[in-house]
Amino acid sequence: MSRYRWARSFVRQARWFAMLIVIVGLIFVGIHSWNLRNQISDKAYRPNVELTESLQDMSDTLQKSKDIISSFQKSSGGELIPPSIDTDLGLLPSYDSVANLAIAADQLATAKSSTNALKAFLLASVQQNLDDIVTQLRAHAATLTPPATAMSNLPTTPPQVTMTPGVRGLFADDVTTDEAEQRKSQLQQVQDLLGVLVQRTEKPENQAKLQSSVSEIGRLEGLLAYLTVPAELAATTANLQPVTNTNAPQQAVVAASKIADSLEASEGIIQDAITSKWLIDEKISDVEPIIIQEQQAAEEATSETNRLYTEFYENTFITLLITIIVAYLVQILADILQAHIDNADNSFQQNQYPPDVGQQ
Repeated sequence: MSRYRWARSFVRQARWFAMLIVIVGLIFVGIHSWNLRNQISDKAYRPNVELTESLQDMSDTLQKSKDIISSFQKSSGGELIPPSIDTDLGLLPSYDSVANLAIAADQLATAKSSTNALKAFLLASVQQNLDDIVTQLRAHAATLTPPATAMSNLPTTPPQVTMTPGVRGLFADDVTTDEAEQRKSQLQQVQDLLGVLVQRTEKPENQAKLQSSVSEIGRLEGLLAYLTVPAELAATTANLQPVTNTNAPQQAVVAASKIADSLEASEGIIQDAITSKWLIDEKISDVEPIIIQEQQAAEEATSETNRLYTEFYENTFITLLITIIVAYLVQILADILQAHIDNADNSFQQNQYPPDVGQQ
């Protein structure tokens, strides 16, 4: 019995060792899991505060642009903005994932679409106004005849139209005050020109039409605060001011059709002034590269996180597999050794009987 004592002790130690191998394997997996959590925390995408602020600024500017145009349309009796032009982007509190950044890209596309729709709506409204002015001028030109009376009773200056102050919030910050004042002055020259026509016609219906044209120009100034006009209009205005000297020769009748032609030629300039240099355009341009950059960063972070998870699962599987195999082999070795010990004990007990027991 004593000669197998070391073997019995080895069997007990082997079984404990197998359990220890399993425990060490599980501890190793736990440590690796803790390291994985730290690595993922380091590699995970972190929301960009600048992006959230830029999106909010863009959304506020878009809503402000819509409010400006809506207020202008109401005050001037124009058509209201259709409900289909939606400026509510539905911003998220934070953009912290690839999915949320995809939503941000969709919101940017919505902002672009809404801005283009606002421009198209405003352009159509202004175009209608310009068409009305041209129509009224051509109707006036068709009925215009040289005045038979002297112009001594005419006022020395054309009547002034009260203008709504220009709305600067619709346009970009790089539009300077000097540029705005210069364009306002050019637009007022057109108003003066139409004002002279009002003074030179005697028919009330024609005066009403021309005065309506003056009001339409004032309406455009109220929105834009400045428009560039062809040089010939500015040059013509100075030559059309009424004179107070009764002895001076009477001026030629103004050709209203030529003014209508000049206004039609100015449509491209007016349209460009309406649709260019909006503040919302700058905000959209500022947000777009940030979204692209953050999408790339989030995709890289997601890819790196997936790689870490894949490595963790692979290493965990290999570790547990090796641990189980080694523990199982040690257990088998201990069972085999225990079986030899049991067989040896049985053989020893049988050999202890005396040889003559059977004879007795």
